[in-house]
Amino acid sequence: MTALLAAENLGHAYGRRVALGDVSLGVAPGQVLSILGPNGGGKTTLLKLLLGLARPQSGRVLLDGQDMAGLSAKNVARRLAYVPQNHRPAFAYAVLEVVLMGRLPHKPFWFRFGKADEALALAALERLGIGHLARRPYTDLSGGERQLTLIARALAQDAAVLILDEPASGLDYGAQLRLLERLRALADEGRAIVQSTHFPDHALWIGGRAALLRRGRIIAEGPADQVINEKNLQRLYDCPIGVESLPGGGRICAPRNLGRPAPAEDSAPISAISAGRDKRQ
Repeated sequence: MTALLAAENLGHAYGRRVALGDVSLGVAPGQVLSILGPNGGGKTTLLKLLLGLARPQSGRVLLDGQDMAGLSAKNVARRLAYVPQNHRPAFAYAVLEVVLMGRLPHKPFWFRFGKADEALALAALERLGIGHLARRPYTDLSGGERQLTLIARALAQDAAVLILDEPASGLDYGAQLRLLERLRALADEGRAIVQSTHFPDHALWIGGRAALLRRGRIIAEGPADQVINEKNLQRLYDCPIGVESLPGGGRICAPRNLGRPAPAEDSAPISAISAGRDKRQ
């Protein structure tokens, strides 16, 4: 299947520090691609390049088969939507107003939102189960509600590709699972989903593909249930992480020394990683 969004041999550096080296990956319609890696591993730089917010120093990014460098910002925004990790607007916009902003790429310079735009925005909110929040101030929402509002904005934008920067960060466990469930449903409808995450369990639960990024290079990429294994996680995070199968199916990740004293030569115990659910492809 042809990728909707693809990176080909991306390279980027900040001075003498190499942030990305020869990175290639892609995501097709109906797929989820989870990008995992430690802090400083290159995830932020990769997302900037995939979004067109920066130009790669080598290689290229293709959006629907076209080099993104040759596309206008409006053209990109009609096909690609971004859900940031944190979003704090300067004003206390109503939730509906935030979602209506997703219609901007489809509007001329001078415009007014019409009834059709409002209907699309309301439908996006209802699709995610938060239609009752339409008139609430966005700044009054919980973290999970804000994330769903931004995803609704992406739906109103009618983009085929969604890029999310650590979408479950800061959410309680139930909100994380509900959010991932909705993302999986959007992929099942034919959208291409790219998420960066610190949690291997999230990639296992949502299924699709995973790319492990360490020191600016892809050390493993492929189906999430194959790529996320003990050997790769040890290499990625420099600590002993086990991947255990559950009796009812699916797998979870957990530190090997969790719940028992660490050997004398080891450092302090590693904190637990949240449990996952059934793997899905």
